[in-house]
Amino acid sequence: MSLLEEYEVKLNMSSAQVNDVLRHKGFIEVRDSLLTEMGELKRSLEKIKTDSDALGKKKREYDAAKRAINNRYYELLICDKTNFGLSEIDEKKFENITRRFTASGSNKPIATVMWYINLIKLKSEFNPGAIKFPIVFDSPNNAETDDVKKHELLAYLLKNATEENQLIISAIGFDEHSFDQDIQCNVISLINEKYHLMSESEFDQHCSLLLELCNKQ
Repeated sequence: MSLLEEYEVKLNMSSAQVNDVLRHKGFIEVRDSLLTEMGELKRSLEKIKTDSDALGKKKREYDAAKRAINNRYYELLICDKTNFGLSEIDEKKFENITRRFTASGSNKPIATVMWYINLIKLKSEFNPGAIKFPIVFDSPNNAETDDVKKHELLAYLLKNATEENQLIISAIGFDEHSFDQDIQCNVISLINEKYHLMSESEFDQHCSLLLELCNKQ
């Protein structure tokens, strides 16, 4: 074998060794890359599971709170329905706070007031830290109802009117002495002249403020 042939054989052997080294190095790089990617995927899956468990816990808490509110809503409305004798209203409509209900004829304003009052009660009971806005019932006893129902409706409102829920009730011909209950609210009687909500002295005292408010854009 000539010297040139010997060199060629050696070169071929070296090339084969180099190829083996390169293949091994490539295998190691691919393996390390896969292991890194698998580790990242595992961490991602663990985070997803942790987040899913936390969301599941929140949902269970939300569902429990929703059931408690609906149960309390049902109890309150059943009690008021019985007290007012509103047999026409289907009790199943009280099972979920999102369902609507109404009464017919002269009982309609009673059902409306009853619904508002109980929503206020639920808000105070289940979210006591929420902002409390004044609720105004303008002449609730002026609806087309008989005197007995008018008296019952006013008695119901007075029973539920406290400083906490800020109920403001206006009534025509209201006489606090006609109620057996102890009225725990501030009663203001308007004895102004007809069509004169403010007396002349009050108007003069607050005229500048009134004009300023009227001139606001």
